[in-house]
Amino acid sequence: MRAAVLGDESPNARLSDPTESHEAAGSISVGHKAASQAIILHILRDAGCPLTDEEIGEEAVWFGTWSPSRLRTARAELVEQGLVRKVGTTLPEGHRTHCALWDVTA
Repeated sequence: MRAAVLGDESPNARLSDPTESHEAAGSISVGHKAASQAIILHILRDAGCPLTDEEIGEEAVWFGTWSPSRLRTARAELVEQGLVRKVGTTLPEGHRTHCALWDVTA
């Protein structure tokens, strides 16, 4: 991933990503990126317990239409910012693999 510059709010794509990923990153507005991050923080704080990406997505429908990819990217951005952290894993009913649990850091 490209090096983040303090205060740089532009969408990211890794240098090794295909052209389509760079085009998609360029199509996301700064406001859309900030809004998706704010929604994730709100969801995690309101839940009062760690959630999986899938659970975050289920709650996010109350705040508009967000793609699972945008929500995972926003959560990863919050991890990079130190606002969200992985706190464990869980094996949800009906899943064959474990899922990460995410929570706010403060």
